[in-house]
Order: sequence, then C-alpha cells, then structure tokens
Amino acid sequence: VYANEAFMQLFGYVDEEIFSIKPSDFYADNKRREEIINKLLTTGFIDNEEVLFRKRDGTLFWALMSLIVQKDSEGNM
Repeated sequence: VYANEAFMQLFGYVDEEIFSIKPSDFYADNKRREEIINKLLTTGFIDNEEVLFRKRDGTLFWALMSLIVQKDSEGNM
C-alpha cells in the first residue's frame, strides 16, 4: 500500500516497481517470515526482531523489525 523513500532505497528500488514484489521475496528465509507472522498474530506486535532480508540485487542484509497490528472499528486487521 505504501513504502517510503528510505524503505525503497534500503531494498534497492527507486520507484513504484516495489509494489509488484511479493512480500515473501523480501525475506532471505521464508520460514523466518512465517515465524514473524505467527508471532505478530499471537502477540499483536513485534519489537526489534532481527531479520535477514534480500535486496533487489540479491544482496542479503540484517535489519531490526518492529510492527504492531492495527485493527479497524470492526476488529479487522
């Protein structure tokens, strides 16, 4: 839906093409992505979780991820 300039630069993208990438393609390890999603759905947040990501050119890099679940007035994520 939205990616700021810093996010796009971090992953090696320069324009809207980032929106055509599957979210799973940003992760170096799909099992790790599943762990993060499960933790997020269970606890409602992720705080400074260390994750190995993949840039557009295939280069891997470590980053800290923090997320919080947002729900609408009907309780939908």
